[in-house]
Amino acid sequence: VGPSGYPAGLTLEYYYAKGPNNSSGFASLSHGGTDTRNPASYSSGQELRSWTAPQVGMIVHMKINYAGTLQFKIAGAQGGNGGGGGGGDGGVISGDIDLSNYTDLYAYIGSKGMTINHPTQTGVVNNGWFTIGGWNGGGRGVSNSSNTSGGNTGGGGGATDIRTTTMGQGSGAEVTSAEWENATDFNNRILVAGGGGGSTGNGGSDGGDGGYPNGGQGSGGGQAGGGTQSGGGNLGGTFGKGGTNNNNNGWNGGGGGGYYGGGSDPAQHYGGGGGSSYINTSIFSNAVTSWSPNAGHGYFKIIKP
Repeated sequence: VGPSGYPAGLTLEYYYAKGPNNSSGFASLSHGGTDTRNPASYSSGQELRSWTAPQVGMIVHMKINYAGTLQFKIAGAQGGNGGGGGGGDGGVISGDIDLSNYTDLYAYIGSKGMTINHPTQTGVVNNGWFTIGGWNGGGRGVSNSSNTSGGNTGGGGGATDIRTTTMGQGSGAEVTSAEWENATDFNNRILVAGGGGGSTGNGGSDGGDGGYPNGGQGSGGGQAGGGTQSGGGNLGGTFGKGGTNNNNNGWNGGGGGGYYGGGSDPAQHYGGGGGSSYINTSIFSNAVTSWSPNAGHGYFKIIKP
């Protein structure tokens, strides 16, 4: 047992966020298991462990007793496919981190935005019907009909990120909640992969991709911009969260989560913007921001560089 009080190497506690139970995609928490990895037993280029989020998301608590460097590769989740060319893909970003200065890090792994044609994923708002965004920041989309005859709509994809704190507490706190939205934690994110914006079938408008340095704009002639390094996509994107649409004249995709979230146009028939990705270059080296985007739920990989 090393100075952190943890066994040598990495102890990886992982949790599933179960069920969405409201419009923000919050969920209950279920412990999935505990893995241990000794990086000294792996060769360069080998993957130590990877996780892909289910619906609705995952948290991995990394308990660290390792004075070496590992690569973290993360991907944001795709936006919900309401039609058109589909929800925007999630951004993918990676970098090498020296773990000598850390005893605890937390990975929040986002899930895909949902689509309105699934009855357990929707609810009523302003006489319209919303679609839940992906866990970890995906904004909701909205339809102005209680059926899908006019086309489906998709929520924004959730971001995936690495944080130094969880639930606003100091380093080393145990994970006891599936809550992802906390101002302290948002400020303590050191690596973020943006989620894609949701698309809409009424008008066939695509969601924008999550990306670095900026997320992509949703299509359809609207102005749902992607998140940037300093601000949310116009029309609703904010720090850590994609734009959410409350307009009952909708059929608009939700914005993707991200460092800053993508926007969601309150006008009709437009795709949501993608969230921005982020890397703290004072912590991570050998950053790669040019990976192909991710179509699916978010993921997190630990690799021996």
